[in-house]
Amino acid sequence: VLKEGDEVTAVVVNVDRKTRNIQLSIKQKDMIDEQGAMANLSQQSSRESAGTTSLGALLRAKLDNSDK
Repeated sequence: VLKEGDEVTAVVVNVDRKTRNIQLSIKQKDMIDEQGAMANLSQQSSRESAGTTSLGALLRAKLDNSDK
């Protein structure tokens, strides 16, 4: 529960000009932050896995080297 003077970070959900009310959402801000973090993690993971090869390709290369 918040008190007057408390500082929070939130997202503006709705602005009603007629009644001069602003609706804020702390939960939605957290969800947006979490989605951004997941997107960054996904991008980082795809960049790291782009340089890997399959196990079969590694075994084939090892067998080819041992035959020579």
